[in-house]
Amino acid sequence: MKKRNMLLFALSGLFCLNLLCACSSDSGSDAEAADASESSGVTSSSASDAGSTVQEESYQAGLVLSAEGSAVTLQMYQSLQDEDSLITDPSSFTTDGWALTAETRQLAIPEDILHTVNENGSQSAALEEIQPGSVLLIQEDPENESLVDVILEQDTSGQEQRVAEVTAVDEDSVELLFSQSEEDAPLNSYVDADLSGYTQESTVQTFTLGEDLTVYGTDQGYLEQGEISDIQVGDMVAVTLSPEGELTQVIQLTVPQEEESLS
Repeated sequence: MKKRNMLLFALSGLFCLNLLCACSSDSGSDAEAADASESSGVTSSSASDAGSTVQEESYQAGLVLSAEGSAVTLQMYQSLQDEDSLITDPSSFTTDGWALTAETRQLAIPEDILHTVNENGSQSAALEEIQPGSVLLIQEDPENESLVDVILEQDTSGQEQRVAEVTAVDEDSVELLFSQSEEDAPLNSYVDADLSGYTQESTVQTFTLGEDLTVYGTDQGYLEQGEISDIQVGDMVAVTLSPEGELTQVIQLTVPQEEESLS
């Protein structure tokens, strides 16, 4: 009887020892897994932190509708592929695959954060270089929405923008009487054009309307794509001419009533 009790006691001790070893092994595995997770950087908050970083470093694109010193009105672009419309590589941005929206924003551009980006790197830019038709990429502080970086996209197409009055128009051609700024100053706005410093030239020029011609109206306070039939005789327009002298774009200007007639 005594031997039997001793045998049971020994077996109980052996069982407890095995149980303690198993618990110790599980704890070690958990600790190793935690260490591996920390060393790999994969944690529950890492995805959120990465998203926050992308948001802070991304840009939005806008077309300049008007520019008066540091005061700029933008019409924002929307990506046709990316719902967020965030630009993470401004050096490779083009407006291909982007469309203008009805959203406009009025901004004060600090000149010390305005620059251009090209193959030679970043170069500072002046506020006077911002004109209607320019494209700006803006980066904002997500906490207070203040501007932290503004990139002026450079136009390397060689196209020219001029102001003119429509003297005749049909479905095939348009006649334009160009106007010249007295101080050769750029147009200040598409939606509130100040033409007081412009004088008309004496010669009317006729342009054939090509298939790629784009026409915009500004009645709503922003560019809205239309048809050549929307353009009327007497309208003041901003036209874009290719290096070959072809008409590629017509924008119907909104002009204050007292400035519509030029001498």
